[in-house]
Amino acid sequence: MLHDISKDSDIYKVLVWKLSRQTRKLSHLLNIVDILEQYNTGLILTNDGLDPLVDLVCDKEQEKEAVKPVINKVKIL
Repeated sequence: MLHDISKDSDIYKVLVWKLSRQTRKLSHLLNIVDILEQYNTGLILTNDGLDPLVDLVCDKEQEKEAVKPVINKVKIL
């Protein structure tokens, strides 16, 4: 999915049933956010929001607080 997103593609939104199935590591989640932001691509979550995913990939409360501003950059539609 992420390999198909580029400046030259016609992908403007990504529809995801469960983002938690895509990643269980904080570094992977941040990579997804970075790619979506870089190519100005929106994210549509149909089943779970980002909060449960942040809880899943972040072990400590400090990590959660550090990640939230980055996650909030993603356009969730």
